[in-house]
Amino acid sequence: MKYLTFSFDDGVEQDKRLIGIFDKYSLKATFNLNSELLGKSGQLVYPNCTVAHNKVNPEEVKSLYKNHEVAAHTLTGMAYPCGGVNNNEHTASLIKHNTGIKYARTISDTFSLDVPQNPYRFDPTLRHRCDRDKMAEMIEKFVSFKGDETKLFYIWGHSYECDMDDSWEYFESVCCALSGLSDVFYGTNTEVFKEIYGI
Repeated sequence: MKYLTFSFDDGVEQDKRLIGIFDKYSLKATFNLNSELLGKSGQLVYPNCTVAHNKVNPEEVKSLYKNHEVAAHTLTGMAYPCGGVNNNEHTASLIKHNTGIKYARTISDTFSLDVPQNPYRFDPTLRHRCDRDKMAEMIEKFVSFKGDETKLFYIWGHSYECDMDDSWEYFESVCCALSGLSDVFYGTNTEVFKEIYGI
C-alpha cells in the first residue's frame, strides 16, 4: 500500500551521476527527456551560480536509462513544460481525451502522501530541493506509516540542481533512507500508476 517513485526532467549529463545513486539503492525513476534537444550543450545562469545544462547524446539514452523509464511530452507520460503554465483542467481534459498520454506531472508540491485524484494533473509530493526539515518530516511519515490506506511518495526535480548547491551527498542520503523497505513498492511512474490507477 506504500509506493515510491521519482521523476527528473531535461535529460542532462548530470543524470549519469543521479542514475548511479538510484541504481546503488535499487530505486526506480522516470526521466522526462526533451528529445529534440538531445546532444545539445548549454548552461543555466542563476544569480549565485552558473550550472552546465548539457543534454545527453541520443546514442546514450538506451543504455543510460535502461533500469528506468523515459517519458517526454508525448506518448504515454509527461511532465508539464515550462513550470506548468498550462496546468489547468482544460489542458488536462485535452490530454486525456485527445492523446495516448496516461498521466501528466505538475510542479505543484502537495507535501502529502495522499494519492492525487486526477492523474492528468498529477501533483507530486515534493521537489528534491525542498527544505531539508520538510524532506526529513516526509521521509519519517512515509517510513513509519502502517495503515491500510494507499500512500505515495513522489519526488521530482532536475539532476543539475545538485550541482548548484553541491547537494549530491545529501540526495544520496535521502535515497538511502528510502531504500530497502519491505513494505514499499519501488517503481517508475508508469509502474506505480499501473498499480494505483490501473492504467
